[in-house]
Amino acid sequence: YNTLETLNWEAINHLGVNNNISKTILHLAGNLRYVTGHCSNLVNFEEDIRHLQSYAYIQEILNLNKIRFMFIIPE
Repeated sequence: YNTLETLNWEAINHLGVNNNISKTILHLAGNLRYVTGHCSNLVNFEEDIRHLQSYAYIQEILNLNKIRFMFIIPE
């Protein structure tokens, strides 16, 4: 996580606070925490959706926005 955090701060220093590199790094770090942080097979639905949304964001960036994901979740 420390390496990703360092990369994030470098991106912020060079590109400003609101940039795609920082956003992607934060999503990647969140997914890494999600994947490595679960000892049991049970996860909170809201947390699972956040993970999927982060993964979708990364995929959209990697594919130059040629794909889009839409989440429709009834309350």
